[in-house]
Amino acid sequence: RGLTQTLDTLQQLGIRGLWLMPVTRSADGDHGYATTDYRDIEPAYGTLADFDELLRQAHARGIGVIMDYVVNHSADRHPFFAQALRDPKSPFRAWYEWRDAKPEGWDIWGKDPWFSTPAGSYLGTFGADMPDFNLRHAPAVAYHQDSLRFWLNRGLDGFRLDAVPHLTEN
Repeated sequence: RGLTQTLDTLQQLGIRGLWLMPVTRSADGDHGYATTDYRDIEPAYGTLADFDELLRQAHARGIGVIMDYVVNHSADRHPFFAQALRDPKSPFRAWYEWRDAKPEGWDIWGKDPWFSTPAGSYLGTFGADMPDFNLRHAPAVAYHQDSLRFWLNRGLDGFRLDAVPHLTEN
């Protein structure tokens, strides 16, 4: 609501677009990059209705709105990953980069990005609390496509996709 209330001032300054960091529900307390729900608003920012009103008001002033969308990874508290962690036979296991044995010889930014659990090892390029999606798995890709459509159908003008160089690691 605070951003919506500043739109007149932003318009007077000649602002034609807003780029929002992730506004989806997250677990990280660090700017929203550990997503727990790709189709809801972080409560600290308001509600979906508040977001819809921001879009309506911004568009009425000729201001477009885009947001960061975190496609590479989710939070480890995301329900899909939590299920995959609990149950190696979960259908969500294939949605993330899991290996039975921890791969050796990996180095991303001077650290090993693989994290061991009793149920196997998973890839977390940005840390143990942000497991990487398996974007070679069609249902995971379809989920993200549907989530992107969810926001576009609400009136969002576009996205900045986060961590694109890390969508697949080899």
